[in-house]
Amino acid sequence: MDLLLLNGREKPDELVDDGGFCGPVLHGVDSIQQRYRDTTTVKFDNIALAESAMRQTGWPVWDEQVLEIVWQDDLVEICDEVGKKTFYGDVFLREISIDSDINDIFNYVCNIKKDLNIASMSVMRVLNEIRPKS
Repeated sequence: MDLLLLNGREKPDELVDDGGFCGPVLHGVDSIQQRYRDTTTVKFDNIALAESAMRQTGWPVWDEQVLEIVWQDDLVEICDEVGKKTFYGDVFLREISIDSDINDIFNYVCNIKKDLNIASMSVMRVLNEIRPKS
C-alpha cells in the first residue's frame, strides 16, 4: 500500500482554503498502528522502503521496518533531508493493484479540484453546443 500526505502547509497554524499541497508518497506500507492516542507507527514491507520513507519524512525509527509518525497537534509533521518542515492534515492509505499506475492515483488525489473544474467546463461546453440558438 502507499501512504499519501495531503492538505499540506508550511506552518501548523496556516489556514489552507485551497486544499494545500501534496506531500511525499510513501511506498510499501504494510500497516499503520495507533497506540492509544500517543504513538502512531508505520510498518513497511522491507528495510529499504522504511529507509526511503525516513529520508523523505525525517520520522524516527521505531523498529527495523517501522517508523514513528511525528505529530504537531493534529497535523502530521515531516522534516525533509534539508531540514525543511511541512505539515499535513490528511493521511490517505491506498492499496495499489498491479494494474494501477501510482502516478495516476497520486495525480488524481492531488488535482481533484482541477479535475472538477475541467469537468465543469466540459459540461458547459456540451450545454452550449446543444442549447437552441436564438
